[in-house]
Amino acid sequence: MKEQLDNIKLIMKNDRQVFITMVSLVILSLVAVVLGVVSIHPSVIPVWYRYVSMGEYYYRVQWYYLISFIILAVVLGGLHNLIAIRLYKKHGKVPTLLFLAFSIFLVLFLIAIMLNVFGINKEAGIWI
Repeated sequence: MKEQLDNIKLIMKNDRQVFITMVSLVILSLVAVVLGVVSIHPSVIPVWYRYVSMGEYYYRVQWYYLISFIILAVVLGGLHNLIAIRLYKKHGKVPTLLFLAFSIFLVLFLIAIMLNVFGINKEAGIWI
């Protein structure tokens, strides 16, 4: 752990662009977590999680299925930064920035999916 902190300090001193991208990933992940926590309310009513246009079907699951979105946001924000630190140490700036950009894209995609899934629940008349 101390080695990881030393590597973060090294990145802060030597490469602000990588550090700012890492902080941006953490902030976007926190936005996704807050969005998920605010939108999920425990209930015994099954929630809508998927809509298929062929036949106009909605599929339902229990509310704790939606916690997986929060877990994914934490994994993308935390573990991808740890991977980026190792990548920076071994391969340098460019591969690290590409990996972090891809991670930010994944978090933005996760937020879009979360808004869509939570929107399906509201359209169906069930406020989770």
